[in-house]
Amino acid sequence: MKILIKNEIVGLYSTKNMPDHIWLVHLYIDPKYQSMGIGTNILNNIIREAKAKMLPVRLTTIEKSPANNFYIKNGFKLDYAEDTNNHYIYEDL
Repeated sequence: MKILIKNEIVGLYSTKNMPDHIWLVHLYIDPKYQSMGIGTNILNNIIREAKAKMLPVRLTTIEKSPANNFYIKNGFKLDYAEDTNNHYIYEDL
């Protein structure tokens, strides 16, 4: 889904409903619009949807990505690391 501010695309995200979790496939915010709460708002909406369905949220990042800190700051826990990827989970059921 596109994230728009005043008809300008400032980011995008996509999720996939799995039988036992919601998979956050992508969350990208244009660097000019980062640190403005946009990503956090989108993430909170995804978490709210997951809680309503009583499901955890899962995602994968690249091991050295700055996004790791963003997800940890927003309550995600490292589930496991594999090769150059970190796999996170948010469980607050």
